[in-house]
Amino acid sequence: MFAVLRIATLSATLLALFPSNALAQQIQCHPTHTHVMDDPSACYRYISCYQGQAFPMTCPPGFKFVLELQACYPAPVEECFPCPETGTSFFPHPNSCQKYVTCYMGAAYEMSCPDGYLFDPAAEMCDHEAYVDCTI
Repeated sequence: MFAVLRIATLSATLLALFPSNALAQQIQCHPTHTHVMDDPSACYRYISCYQGQAFPMTCPPGFKFVLELQACYPAPVEECFPCPETGTSFFPHPNSCQKYVTCYMGAAYEMSCPDGYLFDPAAEMCDHEAYVDCTI
């Protein structure tokens, strides 16, 4: 079972850790309530409001923000993976060393290496498992 990452109440010390961005500057937060809202531009981002200020937050790779539950939950890469809008790129899969993500023109595709091979992020290709250091 996947661990669920709960959104904890922000403390004053977090205020200095998350600088605002353009979207956060456009958000109108309640001046005294702490609350969160989803970021309409990306499923893996959300906005945390604390004492009237908006702070952009990001779910870990492989997770998306679910507003109704106010938490980050696992998501398939095709549904929610931060891909560049142009070109082709290769990224490690968030949950498996034998898989990787191909991004093509902003869309994510989950790919698998052959048996006995793992994705090597430095080479951006599958290599024999003896030559790849997997940290997942």
